[in-house]
Amino acid sequence: MVLPSPGLGTQQHQTIGLIAMKIVSKLSSLGLGLTLLVACNGDDTSSGTESTTDTTATSNPTTTAGSTTAGTGTTTGGETDTVSGSQSNSDSDSTTFGTDPTGSASDTDDTTSDSTTMPVTTTDPTGGGTCGDGNLDEGELCDDGNNDNGDGCDADCQPEIPTDCGNGELNEGESCDGDNLPQTDCKQVDEQYSGGTLSCSGDCTYNFSACEKCEAPGDLATCDADMYIKGDPQDILHAIELNCQTADPQFNDPNKHVPVGSYMPTQIATGSWRVIKQFGSYTDPNDNNLPLWRPRKGDRMLAISSGNLPAPNAQGVLTQAGGTVSGTNPNPDNQGDLPGVMNWEVGSNNGGGGAPFMNCHPSNDCSDTLSAQWNLGTKTANDVLYFQYTLATPKGTYGYVVDFAYFSSEYPSWVNTSFNDMAILWQVAEEYTGNVTFITDNNNNPRPLTVTALAQNGLMQFTGNAPQLANTGFVGNGGTGWATVKGPAKPAETFTVAWTVFDKADSILDTVLLIDNFAWDCEGCVPSEVDSCGVQPQ
Repeated sequence: MVLPSPGLGTQQHQTIGLIAMKIVSKLSSLGLGLTLLVACNGDDTSSGTESTTDTTATSNPTTTAGSTTAGTGTTTGGETDTVSGSQSNSDSDSTTFGTDPTGSASDTDDTTSDSTTMPVTTTDPTGGGTCGDGNLDEGELCDDGNNDNGDGCDADCQPEIPTDCGNGELNEGESCDGDNLPQTDCKQVDEQYSGGTLSCSGDCTYNFSACEKCEAPGDLATCDADMYIKGDPQDILHAIELNCQTADPQFNDPNKHVPVGSYMPTQIATGSWRVIKQFGSYTDPNDNNLPLWRPRKGDRMLAISSGNLPAPNAQGVLTQAGGTVSGTNPNPDNQGDLPGVMNWEVGSNNGGGGAPFMNCHPSNDCSDTLSAQWNLGTKTANDVLYFQYTLATPKGTYGYVVDFAYFSSEYPSWVNTSFNDMAILWQVAEEYTGNVTFITDNNNNPRPLTVTALAQNGLMQFTGNAPQLANTGFVGNGGTGWATVKGPAKPAETFTVAWTVFDKADSILDTVLLIDNFAWDCEGCVPSEVDSCGVQPQ
């Protein structure tokens, strides 16, 4: 490197030399070698040895010990700037400057030597990290922990296209090839996805562009808790973790609540429902002596009945003495059809029936579970509780769940008769319309949620004088344990949900459902798959 300085004087020469030395020193600290030549007017270099003499030198030169020697270049007499010779193409640099302009001393202390060899590393194209460190940094599409080519991930951390890619066969290094895909379900390949379909990219790797991530709220707010109640503590929807944004402004965050649209509480007479904190009096010794029949989330749950429930006490505890509860409520009687959007007619096979859950009719029961029970004996419904609402399914979400427990005075005397109260959770949706509270029996056939189906499949867990029935009003009768209902959903769809419980063919013996803890289910369920949707005992 030559820094020309034509027409400069001695002091300027020295200044340039000092600046150049700082550059050399900085480059050396970075591991870079450089040979520096400072050229002045009249410079002459030859044979790898450089000697520079200032032609304007005075007749009274100042030196140390009468002369200045540097390497193989020697100067005596006048003011001299010398850059040591024997220059070669190497990483070794030595630079010596002559006497200062005042002639008082020799300036020979700026010497730099560097023989460091810097390792060669490969970084990803964007500079986001080091390619080959095994971490997937910005700009890297792969990182297998080395910088080798030919192993599927090249030295720049970009995927290598297998040489056999495109032949339709799965070869080493390929995830897929054309239409040859070992997997098409996104969630089977990567658990971060809740749904969607894989395709194959041109480099024979999976294409995830059509995969979906679940956007359902992770932990729903419990707006029925005492500390949050600012409106009606008897709100039916709040009690089951729905519509919380109407309870308190803090629940407006869409990640904390499930909004409800078009709420229609059409048949909810007083006594047919209660919002409670406890049902009965039994405490579970295996669960810290907490009440068995308590809310599954938050501080309250919903009880609905085909009878007339007493009001809970000041602590929110609902009790009924004795057993075989009977009574009526002000809800409609002598109904010749199912209420609201519900329909007992078979809905599979586009209304032809015989293929439950397949090819659903848009308004009939695609589970085919309600027709037989409804048409058994007198076709009337009494004490009919009913309410409905709409829900908007979050993106990437394929289902929902809600907990319930079932108690009936019809057990055991009226099993296998037409006198079976019916409890139904129903939905109207694009891909599935029908009964969601169906039971899959021991022969893998769907059945309605009635005392007969529960008894025949061993789901009446607490019967007779079981202590778990104490003060529920069903001593000598029966009840299930807690169970979960799983319903299907389609991402980004708005659909209708409806609840009912009623006396079938009579208006005497009562049935009670405890309901709580609605939540979205990212993975969801498929009704046609055995035990996928419907009632799931806990």
